[in-house]
Order: sequence, then C-alpha cells, then structure tokens
Amino acid sequence: MIENSLEIQGLQETISRVVELEENVLLAFLGLFQIKVIEKGKSFVTEGEVGDEIAYVTSGLLRSYYISPKGEEFNKHFFLNGSFVAPLTSLVMNIPSPVYIGALEKSKLLVAKYDELSALYNQYPTLNILGRKLVEYAWVGKRTA
Repeated sequence: MIENSLEIQGLQETISRVVELEENVLLAFLGLFQIKVIEKGKSFVTEGEVGDEIAYVTSGLLRSYYISPKGEEFNKHFFLNGSFVAPLTSLVMNIPSPVYIGALEKSKLLVAKYDELSALYNQYPTLNILGRKLVEYAWVGKRTA
C-alpha cells in the first residue's frame, strides 16, 4: 500500500460513504492497492483477456466498450475520478472479458488483485457488504462518490 497518499485518502473517503469498516478491516482492504498509471489510448483490460484486477480511478477518464463484428465501437460506460472499474463479467465468471477498458486520457488508478480481495471477503465478512454495495452501484450505473 502507498502510505498516506492522496490517492489512498480518496479511496478511503469513497469507502466511508459506502460502508463503515472497522479500522483493521479498512487497513487490510487499503493494503491491497498499488498505483498504476495508464497512458491515453492504452488499455486496462483488453477484450478476450481474463481479468484479474479491480481499480479505483484517482484521476483521468476510462471507458468500457466493445467492437461489433463489423468493427464498430460501442461505448458501454465511462469511469471518472472516484469510480471503481473492473471487467466484472470476466472476474466473476473467470472468462475472457467481452469488453475493452481503455484510458481516454492519462489516468492514475489504485489497482488490487481480485483473488486477494476475495480472500479478504472470507477473512472479514463485513467487506462483503462493501463488495455488494459496489456491485449494486455498478449495476445501476452510479458512482459511489
């Protein structure tokens, strides 16, 4: 984890708006994340890749999209500062991602491995509430911030 960084503080503030976690649980959760920079035009996830990470956007802009058999791009979702982004279908079903997730501008993310997060869900059941609420927000297309 990046100690006391502005990025971690932003993530912590976002989490606190979703659910209240005990300090040891929050620290374990935050400890999973590392900074990753994605340059404009580069991908966080490529179609056909099996995803293994979730991310929190601290700056920048990403989009998820797919390409039709005719080669046309169709946007599915945009991810702004304060958003969580992940190839959810790929992570949950352990299958290749049906979408691309790419940076529309240089973006700074806090990234965690999904299997490590899942292990924490088992260790700290209160994290399941956070996970459920984040998926609910994603389902309805709303930001947590």
